Amino acid sequence: MSTSYESQLAAHTAALRDQEATIAALTRQLVEAGEERTRLTAEFAATIRERDALQSTVASSAPLSGGTLRSMEHGAASSSPVGLLVADPPQQIAQIALLEPHLYGMARGTSFAVREEATIGRHPESAILIDEAYTSAHHAQLTREADGWWLIDLGTKNGTYVNSVRINEPTQLTPGDVLRFGRVRVSFALT
Repeated sequence: MSTSYESQLAAHTAALRDQEATIAALTRQLVEAGEERTRLTAEFAATIRERDALQSTVASSAPLSGGTLRSMEHGAASSSPVGLLVADPPQQIAQIALLEPHLYGMARGTSFAVREEATIGRHPESAILIDEAYTSAHHAQLTREADGWWLIDLGTKNGTYVNSVRINEPTQLTPGDVLRFGRVRVSFALT
């Protein structure tokens, strides 16, 4: 019986050592996870500070006139006309100026600055919001490419025009062009 007792004691002692080794390994993993959590929390806080600094920079850049800066967080949209400004190195900025803003309830001189691209339309999340019955929700896309600025009609019923010519394919713009989205006429310029 003593041999059986000794073998049981040895088996329990071995199992206890295995459990202690497992506990030690799990404790090390827990410490490492805590250190990783601390590192990630600090990285997250730095990212939030960087985002806030960028938003502050964007917010301090005013549209040319008459527009309001679109909030870029969570795709929030403004109920008034907006111009999209994105912080980047100085490059030519497109200016879209309404030719007859009073017809659409907008202030004289209403214009929008576009640095990279902007969707133009009636949809509340459009970068350039034109709330007019003949303008589609997603009417046109203005995009800067390496070779200049391009306007693309997004399959609208009432059409997108450049200098009174309806466009059906991407069209390169030049300063002084008159664009039309439905019935809304704007001038295109570079600053």
